[in-house]
Order: sequence, then structure tokens, then C-alpha cells
Amino acid sequence: MDRKNTVTGMLTALPQEGCTVLIGPNGCGKTRLVQRLLRESPSGDVRYIPFKDCYGGTADREYYLQQRWQAADEKDPRVLLSSGELRKYQFGRYLKDRPRVLVVDNPFIGLDAPSRDVFRNMLEETLSRGTALVLLLGRESEIPAFADRVVRLGNGSGKPSDRDGFPARFDAMIRELPPETLPEGDPVVEFRHVALRYGTRTLFGPLDLCIRRGEKWALTGPNGSGKSALLSMVCADNPQAYACDIHMFGRRRGTGESIWDIKARIGYMSPEQHRAFREDYPVSRIIAGGVRTEAFLYGHPGEAEYRKAAFWMDVFGIRDLAERSYQRISDGEQRLALLARAFARDPELLILDEPMHGLDDANCRRVRDIISAFCSRRGKTLIMVSHYEDDFPSCIDHRLTLSPQ
Repeated sequence: MDRKNTVTGMLTALPQEGCTVLIGPNGCGKTRLVQRLLRESPSGDVRYIPFKDCYGGTADREYYLQQRWQAADEKDPRVLLSSGELRKYQFGRYLKDRPRVLVVDNPFIGLDAPSRDVFRNMLEETLSRGTALVLLLGRESEIPAFADRVVRLGNGSGKPSDRDGFPARFDAMIRELPPETLPEGDPVVEFRHVALRYGTRTLFGPLDLCIRRGEKWALTGPNGSGKSALLSMVCADNPQAYACDIHMFGRRRGTGESIWDIKARIGYMSPEQHRAFREDYPVSRIIAGGVRTEAFLYGHPGEAEYRKAAFWMDVFGIRDLAERSYQRISDGEQRLALLARAFARDPELLILDEPMHGLDDANCRRVRDIISAFCSRRGKTLIMVSHYEDDFPSCIDHRLTLSPQ
């Protein structure tokens, strides 16, 4: 295997045999390079699975809303599938066609450990049948043993990136932000014999759960076990919550509070949100718009919101993206922007569903350090989902593992 360092542009044509891995930091141009090679490649049987292509491309927003609010079209095989199950469904469709060349952007994200092993076997079998593979990766640990060549891309500048580490001054600045004034130990999320069902399928439950202010929870379980569905109940994104005995911040759902009253106290980020987020504003406005719910809903963010956005862009190492269009930055950079947006509100409850999806190794470490610093402050509560145990920060003190029904 060729593991020598290379630079952007060394790959001048789409490989027609074997398995080629493109790996490099977020924003280094992996996707742009592949898209150029796809345009220049001879016409033929080539399939490309982009980072966001799980729910059917441009239908992401509509499908996301259907999954949350209706989930009733059982004729569509995608309905009621989890994010990881949808990726497996999409992969299966392309692999079944046995294309001459298959290009996959971050093939393993959203998959639990057993599913990642199964998919590696599927890719290796496809390779043995003569299909050339091109895999775009951010994590060294995901390079498969059967890779024939590894092309490493730099950040393009030849200089260290702001994202290469997490400066100690930012860690100290986060830890010195004001703590929550409400007492620790009070219930923040309470589920009392709660179940979520669509037709004949039970996604999870019945479940009794109490998450108290100041606790840090890891939510784990295989694909399809209901992790994201549970979070949709917490985040006021699922109308079935009104029919269940759910208390948020000491108040039972459905007793007069609005969805926005709940969301104002929560910082949230998920793969579904990323795929459904289509706003085409400068990155600074995307982040500033998350500081106050009403600022994003009813008008432009003000100077105070932009100051907070600037701080969190510095923290996440994306200050250089401030004036760039959100739709014109890389998927990994979009993920960092949406994470900064979730933190900019300085929420009481931080809910992160697979926050490291599509991030390179350096950014995974940085995000983990940011979560640790944020959660070191008194009264901050965390619920985090990941299929990678190394993604969880050391502050985790509680764990809930769901099983498929």
C-alpha cells in the first residue's frame, strides 16, 4: 500500500481499479477534487454517494419533517429508518448495481461498530468483483486494510491550520463563562413510562428516565434502537410528546409552554438537522442566529449575537469562514458551524447527536475538548450520542443504552 504523503492535485484521474483512499482535514478539498475528476472522467458506469445522500438528495427537508411529524407512509421503505439504517439502505442500492467505479464520501459515518464491519466486508466483496473504490475519509482509523493506495491531502496553505489544536486560552475562557444559577440536581428531563410508536412498530420504551441538572449522559445503542427518536421527544420536535408523561425543566409537556420556550434552553445538533439545514447565509449569521430563538425567527441577529458568534467561531477554529456562504463550505466545515451555533446560545441542556460525523481526527479531538470545557461549568447538562466510544468526553457520568424493539 502506498502511504506516502501527497498534495492536492496529485490524483489527476479517477482510479479505474483497486481501492483508493483520499484522506485529509476538513476543508482541504477532497470533495471538490473528486467532483472535478468525476466531471473529467470518461462516460461510464460510475456511482457517487455524497456525504448527505441518505434520504434522497433534495428531498431531505421534506423527509426529515415527515419522519418527525407524520411517519405514516409505510409504502416508502425509508420511513421509520434511523440515520444509520438509511445509510445502509442507500449503500445497498448502489452496491447491488455493481458499478465500474464507486465513490463514497465518509462511508462509515452513522453506522454502529458491527455495521461498520459488515459494510467493510461488503466493500471488499465489491472490490473483488472488479469495482474500483474511491473512499473519502477524515479519520485514520477508518482506512480499510484492503486499501491499495492512500492519497493524503493537506490544508492547501502549507501552514498549520487554526484547527490543528485547541489553544489553552480558549479552554480557560470557556471554563470562566458564568455558571448556571439554578441548583444542580433538579430534574431537567423526565420520562415516565414513555414509549414512541408508529403503527405496529415501537421505536423505544416504555422508558422511565430522569436526567438531572449537571449530569452528563452518553446515549448509546445500535442503529435502529431509537436514540434520535428519543431526542426528538426531548427537543419538542415530535408531537407524540404531548401524549406522553414527559417533564422538561420541571414542567409537564402540554401544559401551556410553547415549543420555542423549550428550545430556548437547549443547544442541539444532529445529522438530520445538518441535512435539513438549507439556509444560504454567511457563516457568521448562521451562528449568530442561534444565540436567541427569536433572533433567527423574526429578524436579523444584533451586535450582541454577532459578538457571541465571533467568540465561538474562534473556539471552533472557523473564524476564517465568517463571511463565506454556508452552502459553499465543505460538509465538515458546515458541521463545525452548526456546532458553534448550538454552543453560542450557552444552553442549560446541550444535546449532541453524533457531533463528530464527518470531522477529521484533529477536529474530533478539538470538539471533544470543547465539550469537556463547556460541561465543566456548574449546572450544565449534556446528552450525547455516538457510535465511537472515543468520541465521548471524560466528563460523562451516566449512560443509557437502548436496544432495538
